[in-house]
Amino acid sequence: MKFLLCSISSLLLAGPLLGDGTEINQDTLEKLKLPGIRINLEAKAVDVTSTITLVEGSLEFIACTKGTKEHEAIVTIEAKPSHIHTALLLLGAKAGHPAIRKIIGEGDDQHWIDLPPKGSGVTVSLVIPNKDKQPNELPLSDFVHRLDEAGNPDKVETRKRLKVFLFAGSHLIGQEGTPKTYLADQSGSV
Repeated sequence: MKFLLCSISSLLLAGPLLGDGTEINQDTLEKLKLPGIRINLEAKAVDVTSTITLVEGSLEFIACTKGTKEHEAIVTIEAKPSHIHTALLLLGAKAGHPAIRKIIGEGDDQHWIDLPPKGSGVTVSLVIPNKDKQPNELPLSDFVHRLDEAGNPDKVETRKRLKVFLFAGSHLIGQEGTPKTYLADQSGSV
């Protein structure tokens, strides 16, 4: 079994702040308990401990939580997606929303519209040991290849599409009057 760190770093340059405007420091973050996650203020990065699960094949996800969709993801993580969300917020990233369908209008004018996903841009890279067993951060495009219509790897398109991901977050679900659940914590989608 190979272990690696999946590093998600925010492209935002704004300083991380707590909700009341208080600046946070690395010592404060060390006291925060987010299992499987380390927040690095200096690098503006969130390091998520993960395990390689798919070496070759078709994939649906870059990462998923353990015990969910390992057969279609490069890595699995034990951290909760909501904890990754929290860590990115602490670095100053702005959560958006996943793609959604929404009803607008009233009566006969009522219809559905599609809203695209929205959120801050984040980069995703994998940190794996090099031949000297030292950490080596590599772009996600080194591990994933988009295929052209003929089935050949298209490295230019892959690098373009895998450069920045949206911090869309997840839906909150639950019955009225009850606490909401972060859907990605249940589905395993990261």
